[in-house]
Amino acid sequence: MTCLDIDKQAYTYGQGFIQDLDIDRSSSYILKDGALHDYSGYDLIWIASLVPNKEDILKQIFETNPKAIVAIRSVDGIHQLLYEPVDATKFHKVACEEVGRTIADSFIINSTILYTYKQ
Repeated sequence: MTCLDIDKQAYTYGQGFIQDLDIDRSSSYILKDGALHDYSGYDLIWIASLVPNKEDILKQIFETNPKAIVAIRSVDGIHQLLYEPVDATKFHKVACEEVGRTIADSFIINSTILYTYKQ
């Protein structure tokens, strides 16, 4: 697992968390903008709901790895008071298509939208 974070404080906390829990040391935590990363070695990429530049990151993902599946955390209904929902209209410049979606319920706050490269 590789985690990217652009926020220095979140990176510091996340890196410590990963170091404490990653027994076999197979995970890494990198301070980097996801829009600048090479995703060629990844099959599945998760984008957190609070990531600000999702469109730029999606574009970079599919430019470096058109076979990737991207899961973006979003939110539905009343839970929009806690998190910002994904605005897929911002993805019109990205060659991608929605291929699946989970729906939140009374026990789960976030939903997840799955995207693949659109040829």
